[in-house]
Amino acid sequence: MITLKLSADQTRNVTGGHIVLPRTGIWVADLKVDERDELPDHLTMVLGGIEMPAAVHKAELVGGMTDVRLVGGAGGIGENARPKHYHRPLVRHIVADLLRDSGEKLSTTSSADILGTELEAWDTMDAPTGSMLAAICAVVGNGANWRVLADGTVWIGVEAWPDSGIDSRTITLDGANAASVVGTDLPTLLPGTLLDGRRVDTVQHDLANDRTAVMFAAADDADTDRTASAWGSMQAAQDPMGLYASMYRAKVLAQNGDADFVDVRPEDPRLPDMMKIPLRHGVPGLRVQVEIGSYLLIGWDDGQPNKPFAALWNRDTHAVRVSLVADQLNLGSRTATEAFIHGTSYRAAEDKLFAGLQQAFSLLAPLCSPVGPFGPLGPGVAQAIAALTAFQAQAAASGGFLSPQVRGA
Repeated sequence: MITLKLSADQTRNVTGGHIVLPRTGIWVADLKVDERDELPDHLTMVLGGIEMPAAVHKAELVGGMTDVRLVGGAGGIGENARPKHYHRPLVRHIVADLLRDSGEKLSTTSSADILGTELEAWDTMDAPTGSMLAAICAVVGNGANWRVLADGTVWIGVEAWPDSGIDSRTITLDGANAASVVGTDLPTLLPGTLLDGRRVDTVQHDLANDRTAVMFAAADDADTDRTASAWGSMQAAQDPMGLYASMYRAKVLAQNGDADFVDVRPEDPRLPDMMKIPLRHGVPGLRVQVEIGSYLLIGWDDGQPNKPFAALWNRDTHAVRVSLVADQLNLGSRTATEAFIHGTSYRAAEDKLFAGLQQAFSLLAPLCSPVGPFGPLGPGVAQAIAALTAFQAQAAASGGFLSPQVRGA
């Protein structure tokens, strides 16, 4: 028998319906109650002696009975998360924010290794909390999974597949990975366990027929989510990673000193303000500083929420400063051969000019000695000769005013 515990001294008997307990996601129960009074927003479903906290997703009178849909936990998994950007967060920090904002609680049995995983960055979107949890598990990988447990808490971890300790009797088979079994034998069967040595992926209790249908995960199918229909019954099915497969227009709020990162505000309201986003210009060694308020696009490598980048400036963007670090820079032609900034020919003429000046001052120097006719000019002539000599030495050492490797046609 399944009952609904409204309070310490109030219960309601369930007369029909079905319950879906998925290995990934949130469990859902569509039940019929032979009562016409209003139900509280939260109650406890008692299944085979297991007390399962739940939120009342909807309740309506149908033919003198109350049809009620329950969702496991506090009912916040289907609510949209608050957009937020993170820089080098631990998974536990992202999950803590998601669950706090949704009113849910983290299971103490969650994996410390997964929660302690550090990500380079993360962007939570204005999308269902469950989709964001699924995205985290997809990025962390290594078998990471999440679901709402029977006690109403949210678990994140890797399946250990403990034995359920339940003996079953198969009635009908439906394909390689599904079987129908006697329901009264299995009121406490939970997903993520082993039943007769097989991995339990989804458990569905049909109260009308008093049977339990079990969907099994193949040995190489540990990460398969068979609960799209259950999740879709309360929230339109949505690929949690699909949001990160697009690029979004964003306004530059700030740019760091070396021009390698930007802080941006995406125009899409589902996205948070994002900080320290790496800039890409498509040219190695290129750095561009732009006016604050300029627009560009932001996206994520491989559609992974922990790998954001910014690129593709608007064509009307004003560049404040542009720098390019390269061993050689050719301007105007790939085969340019002449140093471009002052030009090889210009430099040759300049060298000739300064050599002539130095020769002239050198000839003038004896006349400007203390005993010469132009003695008072001696110090100035000596300074001029020293300056010309130093200039020529510095120019020779540097190979040019900027670099002979900068060339133009």
